[in-house]
Amino acid sequence: QAYQRIDAGTDLTVGTGALLTAGQVQFGARDDRFTIAGNFAGNADGGAGSDTIAFADTAPVTIGGAITGFERIALAGNALTVSGTLGTPGDTLAFSDGAQALTVASGGTLAGTIDLGSGDDTLRLAAGSILNGTVLGGAGTDSATLALAGNRTLAGDQLAGFELLTTEGSGTLTLAGTQAYQRVVAGTDLAIDSGASLTAGQVQFGARDDRFTVAGRFVGNADGGAGSD
Repeated sequence: QAYQRIDAGTDLTVGTGALLTAGQVQFGARDDRFTIAGNFAGNADGGAGSDTIAFADTAPVTIGGAITGFERIALAGNALTVSGTLGTPGDTLAFSDGAQALTVASGGTLAGTIDLGSGDDTLRLAAGSILNGTVLGGAGTDSATLALAGNRTLAGDQLAGFELLTTEGSGTLTLAGTQAYQRVVAGTDLAIDSGASLTAGQVQFGARDDRFTVAGRFVGNADGGAGSD
C-alpha cells in the first residue's frame, strides 16, 4: 500500500510480508505504537505522548527515511542501520535492553539522545555520518567505532558510557571535551584538543606510522605499536 500521508489516531501495524510506502506517517497526542513486521519506506513521527516504534522481523533493519518523535525503539533482530535520520533534537530515544548493533551509514544522522540500554552494545559511525546529539552506551561493555575519511572531531558529550573506542580509515580523530574509555584502539592518528582530556587504561596504535598529539591532558598508557610512530 502507498499513501502520501497517514494521520494515525490509533496504533498502526505493517503486517508480515506487507509493504507500506508513505511520505509521512503522523501520530498524535496519545501513547502510540507503530509495529513493522513487514516493510516500511518513508518517514514517521510519533507526535506527542510516549511512543514506540517496533521492528518485529528478526532480520537486520535499515532506516532510510526520518524516524522522529518516538521515545522507544524495539528491534527483534537487535541490528539497525541508519541511512536516513533517527531521533529528535532535544528528546531521548531508548532502545530495549540487550546487545544492540547500531550502524550509521554515510549520510545518515542520529539526533537527540540515543540510549542503547543495558547489554554489550556496538555503535559504528561510518565516514560521512552525522551525530547531532549524544549516544549513551548504558550498562554492559559497549564499543564505538568511528570510520574516518579525513579529519573528524568527537565532542566530549557525544559518546557516554562506552568502554572501547576504535578508529579506522585515514585522517586524525581529535578528541574534545572530557572523555574516558577503558581502551582506545587507534587505526588512525589521534589528537587530544587544547583544553580537552582523555583518560584511558590503554591507547593502542597498530602497524602504521602513527601520530598521537596531546595538546590537552592525557591520563593513562599508550603504545605506538609497529611502524614509525
